[in-house]
Amino acid sequence: MSTLYSDGFRRIPDAQCVPDDGRTLHAPACIHLAGILLLLAGVSCFWQTASAAGEESSRLKRFVERVPMAGERLMMKGVCDQGQIKVRDGVTRCAVCPSYTSSAGDRAGFEITDIIPGAFTSGHAQEVLLNMAGCESAADHGGGMVLLRRTGTGWSRIQYRKGYRLRDCLKFPLKDERHALFCSQSTLGEDGEIGRILWLKVTSDEFLATPLVRWFDNLNSNPRRLVTVFPTRFGRYDFNKDGRNDVHVLFRVRDEIIPDNFAGALDAIDAGYELDTPRVLGLVYIFDGESLAPDEESRETLVELNTLLDKFLRAPAP
Repeated sequence: MSTLYSDGFRRIPDAQCVPDDGRTLHAPACIHLAGILLLLAGVSCFWQTASAAGEESSRLKRFVERVPMAGERLMMKGVCDQGQIKVRDGVTRCAVCPSYTSSAGDRAGFEITDIIPGAFTSGHAQEVLLNMAGCESAADHGGGMVLLRRTGTGWSRIQYRKGYRLRDCLKFPLKDERHALFCSQSTLGEDGEIGRILWLKVTSDEFLATPLVRWFDNLNSNPRRLVTVFPTRFGRYDFNKDGRNDVHVLFRVRDEIIPDNFAGALDAIDAGYELDTPRVLGLVYIFDGESLAPDEESRETLVELNTLLDKFLRAPAP
């Protein structure tokens, strides 16, 4: 069992590491194995840490696997249907935007930012979701996702969805042996960064995204009222002891008025003003093998988060 404390954590006996295949390793084995896996395939341990603007310098470490450059180039043959494939500064990209993107033929380029391997459309499929940057407008999050399937010695493009630039993804095995994703997505606006956490299933024809919770951070707009509802950590643990890993999301929450002698929050920070200590709230989503749903305690926390977010966001709560 676990208990939710005032710092937002549900204390879990025996800190654990949870690989992408859903197995659970206790701390000593986790530490030893994690060092090996991090060198070989980039597998991450229990907690991931996100960066709220101006508060943490490091971005959230993604649960993705990197492949050799030759492997990326082979995948990109299934992505780039016009022009050549280029590698610059270690990044593989299409020399021109593919025909199926909104900026077809543009030489701005189309590059891989993340590779997420899995079996998304069938339990027996060998597939990858490529998080792609470029060739789309800011309204479509500046990119999209390409689904590739292994065919013989190469990769074939199954579908593309613009606007699905996702990050910080956790992969979950479904009952039918396919994989679903728990991911974050955001866009920058004049009033701040607006984001949401999604539960994503992929078929051969469509992306089925279920919004779970919204988030917001307006620090970069230099506001007089600083509001932050930001997911800083994702973790996996079997909270209800059903043999499946669930998700714990930790939020940093601020709602603070900046003193009148500063033009805004950024000016105050630059002048040495110390912000109030943020509150920390935790949500637990229970995984039943098909979907995620907040547990009973988390439903009350969601009401509190949404009450604050409703003052600043037009989109209704999920």
